[in-house]
Amino acid sequence: MGDRVLALPLAAPGERAPVALAFLQAGPALHVHCLDALGAIDLADAIEIGSIEPAIRDLGHMSPAAPIFLVSLALLAHTGAEQSEGNRPITTTIGYAIAGFIGVGIILIGLRFFLQPVAAATAFGVPVHTGDAGDGAYLSVKAVRDVASGLFIWILLLAGQAHLLAAVMLAATIIPVIDGVIVLRHHGPKSAAYGYHWGTAALAVVSAVLLLV
Repeated sequence: MGDRVLALPLAAPGERAPVALAFLQAGPALHVHCLDALGAIDLADAIEIGSIEPAIRDLGHMSPAAPIFLVSLALLAHTGAEQSEGNRPITTTIGYAIAGFIGVGIILIGLRFFLQPVAAATAFGVPVHTGDAGDGAYLSVKAVRDVASGLFIWILLLAGQAHLLAAVMLAATIIPVIDGVIVLRHHGPKSAAYGYHWGTAALAVVSAVLLLV
């Protein structure tokens, strides 16, 4: 030991006793996150050093609910403009908006059964086996019917057939109602049966009632 520095061997002593390596020695370190490269910053002031901020999300990370919300919002704005001219009562406007929301949601669910069949089946409430080709075929069949059902809703919606759309919405409630029963019979999660399926059925009934008022 000299000059108050203690050299510790890191291996069994031999002809030469190794001393502590430089990368094992403690030293001061400065960690700075989110520096603005274009602006001056006082490193002595902790307030000027920002915390880590999440990166801006791209369209690939957009939530599935985002397009549903955007389309429904555009529909609501369009129908609201017509309602302000006296062409349509506010209840019909809200009924159209809810029907459009359901229609877009069903289309997106159908597309998910095409692109992510296993994950979509799990969200439905009845998981499937990943390696079963037969399951994949039936999931594709469901995907086609979901997309077509959503398109039927939008065809009637854009045609302005409020009463006919209400009748279709009421008739279509049998689909989510039976879907919920199927989930419960196969011991699926009650949250999927009550919220995902029967919640959709309740929303469809509300839409139909508003369209008939």
